Amino acid sequence: MSPSSRFSRLATSALAFLRRHDWLAFLLQQVLVFALAVVLLQGARLLTGKSIHGGKDMMGPVEFVAMLVLFSAMIGASVWVYRKVAGPEAPALGLVPGVRGLGHYLLGLTLGLVAAGWPQFVSLATGQMQVTETLFSRFEATGILGMLALGTVTLTANSIVEEATSRAVPFQLFRHRALLFRVLVPALLFAALHLADEPFRPGAFYSRTIAGIVFGLAYLLTRDIWFASGLHTGTNQAVLLASGKWHMGALFLASGERFGSAWADSVSWTLLALGLGWMLLRRHGPARASREERVAGGVQAVAGV
Repeated sequence: MSPSSRFSRLATSALAFLRRHDWLAFLLQQVLVFALAVVLLQGARLLTGKSIHGGKDMMGPVEFVAMLVLFSAMIGASVWVYRKVAGPEAPALGLVPGVRGLGHYLLGLTLGLVAAGWPQFVSLATGQMQVTETLFSRFEATGILGMLALGTVTLTANSIVEEATSRAVPFQLFRHRALLFRVLVPALLFAALHLADEPFRPGAFYSRTIAGIVFGLAYLLTRDIWFASGLHTGTNQAVLLASGKWHMGALFLASGERFGSAWADSVSWTLLALGLGWMLLRRHGPARASREERVAGGVQAVAGV
């Protein structure tokens, strides 16, 4: 037997094994995404001495290109794993944009900004927080436009990538499993991955898990990534709004104590999860939610990813 034939038989056996064990396919996809992130982020740091993870440093041209390459590679690797494991007839992932997707995105953006930003707005209105500097006082007109454009592209692209890799692919790989499994497992991993660069805090872990559940329910409701991506972008925008990280979409820098810092996020995400979960069950019913979503996904597959 030639080496190429041996490799072909091995690859076929491996794919058959992954199709029987979808959780291993999910782990493979997540490991690929993590490895790509480590390699490209470390490469950018070695070339420029800057860290673009979490917006720690201002991006230059090299870091910006590295970010776009990283995001493209993460989506490409995830779609490749999904197509290989699920086969050519697998349901579409809901990545293709359009007018419907734009509407979903804008709705999610508004909802995410309000849900995550209301404690900050209350703090500013009551004087618990005070604005010390604004984007408009710090930069000239061209600088303002540049920062707004950079922040918008960065936050939007980051959210699209995370929803494609952490929601769309896992949800479709797990499409034959129970709804609770599909929603909870990716959400727990989403929260656990944040422990790579910060200590474990029960409140923060709970909030991120519930946020992952909310994004997952949003994906199931619309059968595309755009509503969830809007929610994700709006949330990140609210968090960064008063941070002074101009290149990440901040509009001002504020000092003081944020209202409800110990409980507001958990309450907001829990209410959102309950609301979206109620909408999903009301639309499909507990026994039909997973089945109808899979059938519709199969119909959409003719249009691509």
